[in-house]
Amino acid sequence: MIAIDKNPGTSNGYAHPGWGGYDFATNNDGNHNPDYIFAMGGLFTNLYNSGDSFATPSDKGSYTKAVGNYAEVAIPWSDLGGKPAGNWGIIMWYSNAANDWMNSSFPSSNPITGTFPLAVTEFQIYGSAGTGILPDEGGSTTPLPVALSSFTGVFNGEVPILQWVTASEINNAGWNVFRATESDLSLSFQVNPEIIEGQGTTSEMTNYQFIDFCDYNFDRTYYYWLESVDYSNQSETYGPILVYIPQPEDENNNSPEVPLPFGLQQNYPNPFNPSTEISFLLSYNTHATLTIYNVQGKAIRKLLSDSPVSKEETYILVWDGKNEAGELCSSGIYFYKLETTREILTKRMLLIK
Repeated sequence: MIAIDKNPGTSNGYAHPGWGGYDFATNNDGNHNPDYIFAMGGLFTNLYNSGDSFATPSDKGSYTKAVGNYAEVAIPWSDLGGKPAGNWGIIMWYSNAANDWMNSSFPSSNPITGTFPLAVTEFQIYGSAGTGILPDEGGSTTPLPVALSSFTGVFNGEVPILQWVTASEINNAGWNVFRATESDLSLSFQVNPEIIEGQGTTSEMTNYQFIDFCDYNFDRTYYYWLESVDYSNQSETYGPILVYIPQPEDENNNSPEVPLPFGLQQNYPNPFNPSTEISFLLSYNTHATLTIYNVQGKAIRKLLSDSPVSKEETYILVWDGKNEAGELCSSGIYFYKLETTREILTKRMLLIK
């Protein structure tokens, strides 16, 4: 059983005269009336609302899943009428003859010692920015939301690329990436335009990659930090790591222009978001068709359709990441194929979000 009081310190909510072996109405100081009760048993998983005096159960089997020896419970705020603006209260107990309570810590910065069972008037009150509740019968603290295995960065000659690996994640909503020219996080700025989606809760290894498209200077070292953000907007920071941007080989930009080789060129930039250039140069006059395919081999966009092409002339086409219907394509691997009267040439590219 889990009772949730969204506004402790007030008489809001409902003091049930008896629920699951516990009498909220009698053992209450008037300031801890639960708004919701979540009940889980062998054949049921129900959420009850004080709005109808906990009379009508709502089947919520999707809330729970087995995690090792535990049953993890994830109740979205949307099903609880929204997230509280201030502190909220929660209490857990077993519905049996002894009315046993479950020792929990939430989050790890809160007390994990005390006499159990607790009376309702000793409700543990937790800040609304907490991350989750984990069984804590051994007296340990709540684990960190993310177990980061590695965090590395490299400059590939065009853009800085960051990669990191997590061994596990708990309630991880996503990531932000920060960059600075000094090893001081307070001087950094966020380089990702939107949060990089996390995996929520998983015990599986997860690989991430982020490409920094922000402007940079040559012959400079940049410091990068990762910030993991949970569903309650709590965050944890990792880093920094260092990425050095070297001088280009031709510092004065006065070397002679090198002509493109004949054939279909690799798109630039690659990976790309939201658009990329595809170029080709042929040694003969012909008609050409250039088509974009998804990884399943389905044609999604034609950039050229049996168009006349002159020899020794460079053609540059732009793909904006959309299909023929004008819809944005999802991130992933795509192929572009050039067909002429003499040959068929294909290359691969990567669209990222």
